[in-house]
Amino acid sequence: MHETNDFLQSFLMNPDRSKTICLEQVIRYFDTMPSLKGVVNQKEIEDLNHFIYFLEGFNGINEFFHDETIF
Repeated sequence: MHETNDFLQSFLMNPDRSKTICLEQVIRYFDTMPSLKGVVNQKEIEDLNHFIYFLEGFNGINEFFHDETIF
């Protein structure tokens, strides 16, 4: 989870098409997002990271999603 947090921190503060993990079709259609420096704080980035990291829990794949006491 630390790698995804580092990636989010880097990308949200300094968005760059070369760092994106979006599909090529998405990159062609949308402009690069603006920097969120000064807009989001570290806690919000960590919360976003947690949501994205455990998003697969919504489809029942991740056994840890619904019981945070496990991790």
